[in-house]
Amino acid sequence: MEVDRDTVGAGPLRVGAVSYLNTKPLVHRLGEFAPQATLSFDLPSRLADDLAADRVDVALIPSIEMFQDPAYSIVSDACIACRGPVLSVKLFSRVPVKQIRTLALDEGSRTSAALVRILLKHRHDLEPLLEPLPIGCSLADTSADAVLLIGDRAIHSPVGEFAAVWDLGDEWSRWTGLPFVFAMWTARAGVPLHGIDVALAPPATPDWLTCRRSLSASRRTWDSPCPSASAICVTTFTFTMASRNAADFSCSTSTRPNSTWHRWEWTLDSTIAKLLDKAIDGGRLTPDEGLALLESNDLAALGAAADAVSRRLHPEPYRTYNIDRNINYTNVCTAVCDFCAFYRPPKHDEGYVLDRDVLLEKVAETVELGGDQILMQGGLHPTLTLEWYEELLQDIKSHFPHVNVHGFSPPEIHHFTKVAKLPLRTVLERLRDAGLGSLPGGGPKSSSTGSARTSPAARCSATTGSTSVAFGTNWGAAVRRR
Repeated sequence: MEVDRDTVGAGPLRVGAVSYLNTKPLVHRLGEFAPQATLSFDLPSRLADDLAADRVDVALIPSIEMFQDPAYSIVSDACIACRGPVLSVKLFSRVPVKQIRTLALDEGSRTSAALVRILLKHRHDLEPLLEPLPIGCSLADTSADAVLLIGDRAIHSPVGEFAAVWDLGDEWSRWTGLPFVFAMWTARAGVPLHGIDVALAPPATPDWLTCRRSLSASRRTWDSPCPSASAICVTTFTFTMASRNAADFSCSTSTRPNSTWHRWEWTLDSTIAKLLDKAIDGGRLTPDEGLALLESNDLAALGAAADAVSRRLHPEPYRTYNIDRNINYTNVCTAVCDFCAFYRPPKHDEGYVLDRDVLLEKVAETVELGGDQILMQGGLHPTLTLEWYEELLQDIKSHFPHVNVHGFSPPEIHHFTKVAKLPLRTVLERLRDAGLGSLPGGGPKSSSTGSARTSPAARCSATTGSTSVAFGTNWGAAVRRR
């Protein structure tokens, strides 16, 4: 980080930083870049009081406090924020969430206190009675139905049984699809910064690597009993803001935040942001663009973009799932794939083909547990005929007519055509008529040019033409050969 040392710390600027472990990166090497600034540590809520009372000039205060005084200004893009789980801001509830009537709020919290009230009000229509939880007190010191904890004591989860535990960063992200800013560097009106805003700016990537090693090496000096605490503080939090527009920050309990995708919220490389925008708008990504997203290493941004696509295609406020079971009817296989630990060659002592009664018992167990589908796959058995597979499907459907059979990967189907010496369409139609409901994927994801010798997935894509066969009314599948 390049800083003009002649301008930084020209006056006795008083800087207040948060004492929690996970905020250490924000003041890492501050003494080197601003040697004349005085640095003190305290709780976020107390820093807000100090800033208002002119006891500090610049402080890392709760974001909700920044908006309480129009004369305050944000002095740096560095902040405490998250895009998903935050780990250090949690609600511990002794009762089911809908039964919360009393809530104890961590004394050090203000933004988090507002956030948990927003979540309870707008997601569960709850406005519990509030009580403070002083810093020196533990959960045992309050009988409240739920307790909000922040900082180090939230990271080290308290002992006890809880009906629900909320990570507020995760709950916010799931509810809105947005990141959340907990605290930001703020200055009072008229305070000469003397370059402290530059010193507090987010450091460059190489400096972050140095910071992480320094955090790990000095973990015990922060009185943290958690071996992974230093990793938490540099991998869980986001330390930059993409916008300083106060109007975009929602802290009102009167309206639910917009759950649509907000492009400005993500501090992404511009190329990656454009690719996500393209996908969200319905554009088709090229293989190279998909690889770029894979290598971007921002799972939260990819997840939020995927959720935006899902909501565009399916705006209804629910998602569905089914319960199924994977049954491997045989492990005998002639493919000899180097990466497979499951298969056994023909005549091997550990090779098996499930007895029909055993297989039907497995289906019955699934149905008893509420299952309605069987994922059935196995090896490429050299002697099982197409008629054997037809009888298997017929037996399953005769005993369990409502169970969908989701079976046989493309390599298996290709193998069936070779054993039966029949066209692909004929094999698919016969399996469908016997009871096959749908086809899973599988096989091609593990093939490559170099593995064509051993991978049936590589071999079954060698021919040309296309075949499409419809499967049922509720289940659809198409097989395409190129």
